[in-house]
This record gives sequence, structure tokens and C-alpha cells, in this order.
Amino acid sequence: MADREAVLTSRPRRQTEPEHPAGGDGPFHVVLYNDNVHAFDDVVRQVQKATGAPEAEAVAITLQAHETGRAVCFVGACERCQGVADVLREIGLHVEVDRC
Repeated sequence: MADREAVLTSRPRRQTEPEHPAGGDGPFHVVLYNDNVHAFDDVVRQVQKATGAPEAEAVAITLQAHETGRAVCFVGACERCQGVADVLREIGLHVEVDRC
């Protein structure tokens, strides 16, 4: 149970370069919604591919989406978030990009 609690407290992946230029409109985030079509492991792999997250972090994100209906999986500049969302959509996952 302790491992599961540690997994659920994981934070969304953040890009490493500055999130937005000076005077920009602020950071964005990618929201992953629960998916009842794909296998759990397929979603984990796609989250890893899209965000560069290690497996444990991708599992935590996927589990949060599964249990609560949604999970923020990435935070960064708008263009980078759109790229992450596009990779997640490659297999038909439901995501959206919103301003933080």
C-alpha cells in the first residue's frame, strides 16, 4: 500500500527549458482523461513516449486518470504541450491542453 500511496503523489512532468518567454501568456498543462478502451500498459507506454517520464511516473499518471477520471501529465509551454497531446492522441487517447 505504501508504494501505491507514493505513486499517487507523483507530480506531472515539466519541461526543462523555460516554460514561456518573458511577457508570454503563462504555462500550460496537458490533461489525460480516463480511457476504458486501451489496456493500462498501452496508456503507460504512450504517456512515457509523449512526456519522457520514467515508467513509475507514467504509471502514477495513468493510475490517477483511471481512478479520478483525469490527470495532469505534463506542464510547459503551449507548443510543447500541444506536441505531448498529439503523441497521446496517436493511439486515440482523450486529452486536452489548458492554461494553468
